[in-house]
Amino acid sequence: MSAETGNPADIVDLKVRITNLENRVRDVTDLVGGFTIYEDLFAPTSSCEMLLLDAEGLPETLPIVGDETVTIIYKTRGLKRNKEQYDVRVRSFKIFSLTKKSEDSERQHQYILHGVDDHHIINEMIDLNQSFVGQKCSAAISNIFTNAFIKTDEEFRPFDKVPKLYGL
Repeated sequence: MSAETGNPADIVDLKVRITNLENRVRDVTDLVGGFTIYEDLFAPTSSCEMLLLDAEGLPETLPIVGDETVTIIYKTRGLKRNKEQYDVRVRSFKIFSLTKKSEDSERQHQYILHGVDDHHIINEMIDLNQSFVGQKCSAAISNIFTNAFIKTDEEFRPFDKVPKLYGL
């Protein structure tokens, strides 16, 4: 099927990879039965749920213990108004839970991986212990943003590593 046909909301060129703490990368695209990315204006971060159909024993062989990163790489089907294809999108989530594990058939299990956006983890780890009394709101916000996000160590921000890790 060409990129011009089909539902414009469909995705093409899907790649799903899981990276553990030892930076071992495992392509699990063939195991993914579907995924949903949740974004909400009233939620502090985005999250995902991913259905895996697994006959390989991935939770034991990778292993999945809750500190892994799942990266979803895809393009939206269709063309932009200027006839260019859509850009590759890269979404990265920290796995925090594996639920609803069940045996589908002999030697095949299905389960759902739950992930939260990397930014949520970083935001929870940043500690602001500075007084902003007497400052204008705009100056206080500027200081918070500069000190908490711009001056953070590069090793502390895993979402900056994703394009480097996959050569994007």
